[in-house]
Amino acid sequence: MSKLEDTYLEAAKYILHYINHIIDHGIFYHKDGSYTTIRYIDVNWRSYLKTQKLMVAYVFIME
Repeated sequence: MSKLEDTYLEAAKYILHYINHIIDHGIFYHKDGSYTTIRYIDVNWRSYLKTQKLMVAYVFIME
């Protein structure tokens, strides 16, 4: 395999390992509840100009 394929394979293994360990964690919703979802997103484009990478942060709040 090429180096790039090895990198993708390692990333896939990491994701599957992560999902396997959080499978019994979850969010439970009640039928009678009314929820308001608040979403925030922040993207940092400028700090990674040399590597052309960016940082994205998501926050979801349910009230």
